Amino acid sequence: MTLAAFDANGFSLAPGIRLLEASAGTGKTFALAHLVLRALSEGRRPLEVEELLVVTFTDAAAAELRDRIARRLQEALVLLDRANPEADEPLQQWRSALLADQVMAIKGRLLLALERLDRADITTIHGFCRRTLQRHALEAGLGPEVALESQGRERRQQLVHDYWQQQVLPLPPHLLAGLQSQQVNPEQLVNLLGSLDGDPALQLAPLPEGWSTELTLAEQLAPHWSRVWQQFQAEWEARSEALEEEFAAAAVELKSLGVKYAPYRLKAKPDRLNRVQTWLSQLEAPAGYDALLQQEDLKKYFHPGPFTKAAAPAHGDQVSLPQAPLLQAVAAVVEGPAELALLHFCHWGRTELQRRRERSGEISFGQLLEQLDPGPEPREPSPLLQAVSRRYRAALIDEFQDTDPIQWRILKWAFAQEPSRHLLVMVGDPKQAIYRFRGGELQTYRQAAAEADGRFGLFENRRSSAALVAGLNALMQPGLIQSALEVPQVLAKANKGQLECPGNPAPLQLLELDPSQGLEAQVAGLCQDLLSQGLLLNGRPIDPGDLCLLVSRHEQAEALRAALERRQIPSRLVSRGDVFESLGASALQRFLDALAQPGQLGRLKLLAASALLGWSAAEIEASSSAQWDQLAAELSTLAERLPKLGLTAALAHLQGTEGLARLSLRGRALADVQQAAELVQEQMHRQGLGAQAAADWLRRLRLEENRDTPRGPSLPQRCR
Repeated sequence: MTLAAFDANGFSLAPGIRLLEASAGTGKTFALAHLVLRALSEGRRPLEVEELLVVTFTDAAAAELRDRIARRLQEALVLLDRANPEADEPLQQWRSALLADQVMAIKGRLLLALERLDRADITTIHGFCRRTLQRHALEAGLGPEVALESQGRERRQQLVHDYWQQQVLPLPPHLLAGLQSQQVNPEQLVNLLGSLDGDPALQLAPLPEGWSTELTLAEQLAPHWSRVWQQFQAEWEARSEALEEEFAAAAVELKSLGVKYAPYRLKAKPDRLNRVQTWLSQLEAPAGYDALLQQEDLKKYFHPGPFTKAAAPAHGDQVSLPQAPLLQAVAAVVEGPAELALLHFCHWGRTELQRRRERSGEISFGQLLEQLDPGPEPREPSPLLQAVSRRYRAALIDEFQDTDPIQWRILKWAFAQEPSRHLLVMVGDPKQAIYRFRGGELQTYRQAAAEADGRFGLFENRRSSAALVAGLNALMQPGLIQSALEVPQVLAKANKGQLECPGNPAPLQLLELDPSQGLEAQVAGLCQDLLSQGLLLNGRPIDPGDLCLLVSRHEQAEALRAALERRQIPSRLVSRGDVFESLGASALQRFLDALAQPGQLGRLKLLAASALLGWSAAEIEASSSAQWDQLAAELSTLAERLPKLGLTAALAHLQGTEGLARLSLRGRALADVQQAAELVQEQMHRQGLGAQAAADWLRRLRLEENRDTPRGPSLPQRCR
């Protein structure tokens, strides 16, 4: 299906499935807001706000989208009252198409829509599922209040502790030591369970025949080891000499094709073979798993992994293993026990986690989706999805490339089964689907695209300069070859001023850095050079707040921030996880502790010495009882007003203008305090926490080595 250009006023709002593809900066939020305006005002039977569902994938995006829709409705109302030459072209065209006798009726509809906008479901996919389950608890078999799990990581940690104590530690010592050498440990199990829990669309491989979660790991892994060991010994005795000859023949072939063949040799040599044979001959009983893992030749030479890696450049995914039964037997003794232990845990952990939640009367975010999921091959919509279908007439799905298979099944069976009733508009960027954010994947996007009866594109970039857009168009002209995705060219339509660059350098540059010289230091040096080159943005010199640095891992971001600080370049780490390790989070902890118990002198002194108040040691030592009483009284008042003020406002009251200015001079400290406070405030609101409970929540989170990033408000997208 060809990609037609999107027309804001010509886009059909008739029932059906439409796909709207939008690259970054091409105005998808604008398009969505305008479509909502049209849906609420056009046709013989315009939508009521309660009949509209708008889904995006973060709370922050949902809040922004609701605000943009409200502003669009207000702009339309202003234009209906009087001419406005500053209104954008699509809005002017919408107004021009209206007949005179329609204006009053449409004004009434839009005023009513604005009044009732809070009733519109503009939410995340999980928020949509939760509201549906609350409205239709009877059909879902749930109570009237769907209790969302608040301590998910703690529950997973306890479950892993129980599994480790009851099923892993009773293993024979050689198996336990071997698993640990393969990085099977409680931390890995917690992370694995978190991934499974957060993405219910992930499918586990079935347990091998004869294995069951009803039996403990120790009951099954020890007999399994005996079987695979015997199989390995038999295959080794029968095939090892022939294997060495076939390795050499394969190396000759790879060399003839111009492919590197290491670690294999062009002529068969018995050295590696003899080392393994000598080790085997010295065994008086079957080897232990830990002892086998110390045989480097088995892992790095006689294992199918190294051979497949060497042969893949010549044969792709059609590599034929020499003496395949032996290589497969080697893999079974090297990786098999660890893989089976992890698979057994994942199956057991998923089931046990659900059982414990049911017992506590709670439900996870992942289970919200599972409750509405009609299953892979449903014959008809479930009662829940039938209720959804009756409630909404139109659904607009933002960031559709992040939709996973379960979410697509829900949307499809709720909105695509009555073609004459529902409009389903999916807005996404297939290029981003390759990253598998939030469980989305390209195959789901392609499946949905194949079922759409219209495919449209946004081609006007309103974010970047013409020169940069031209460079990116040239870079992306071949498309994404690995994913077989075309990348349509976009037109530069931004009107945000220009970056004036002395010497007119290329706006898009690919720079090669030397890893041996320290990547973070080199990047910090590049930033310093940019700031000193006299670049002008809309006539003013650029400052550090105009730079944005993207990295792939949190530890890289922290190292880069430190490198920038060494060059006296202020920065802000836009990361919810790492902010809890910052000086700002530590200061916030002292503030919450003091709010909870303002009468404790020790807590008052810790707060006074923190970055929030910044008293020196001499000032603390010289402070009188009256001064401490005054601080305690101020904190008591703030604690009483905390539910109404909110945490960030309470902080501002404590510090005042002078305190905020002083904190801003300490590099990133002010930003870190504010960022941490926003996240704590979000939890206070969600869980109904007071000062003491919030202090305990923050302390627990800061002490966890591998904490979950809490859900919270949006973060700025620029480093400052």
